[in-house]
Amino acid sequence: MLAFCRKLHFLDAQRAVRFIRYHADKYQIDPDRLGIMGFSAGGMQAAGTINICRNRSVGEILKDAGMDNDVYQPDGIDATEMKVAFAGLIYPMLGFSSNVPMMYAAFDKKTVDDEKQRQELLKKYNVASYVQEGDIPQFLCIGTKDTMVTLDNSMEKYMAALQQAGVMHQYLPLEGALHGFGLGGKKYGIWVEKYLEWVQGIVQK
Repeated sequence: MLAFCRKLHFLDAQRAVRFIRYHADKYQIDPDRLGIMGFSAGGMQAAGTINICRNRSVGEILKDAGMDNDVYQPDGIDATEMKVAFAGLIYPMLGFSSNVPMMYAAFDKKTVDDEKQRQELLKKYNVASYVQEGDIPQFLCIGTKDTMVTLDNSMEKYMAALQQAGVMHQYLPLEGALHGFGLGGKKYGIWVEKYLEWVQGIVQK
């Protein structure tokens, strides 16, 4: 079983995007300038939504998770396209290979302890393996001293996948920053300015 889908984290994020697009006129939002952003585990939710969910139906995603779709009833919002113009991934988890103990926070212990199931989950949640040509522009930022999401593993593999697929992206390392720097304050707040500049360049094209 895939616990992230069981807990509906990816589905919640996908539903949120569809909800906003469905109500775009009501909220006076330009749906073509909508983006998605996440920090740490939220970064994995954002990356999983654009890479794993990929606008599939709830039924398809539940089936992929090995679950029966005998409860959820789709509505008009579910028929709305799950589409965003850009993504901001800030010290994101892009897989569990760089921090296997974190799997115990996402999946049940029995599953993680089982070698075969653990390897299946590691493969399933290697977000880099889902990158495709034509994917949306992405901004990635991580601290060089981050020990929760190591640069030399999931992030590096993800950026390599983006590069190979020709996906527009910008990478900003924050020298000396640890995991969880948030908005950064005076020391690391430059990333917010750089991100907003980058977003403006994307939405104005």
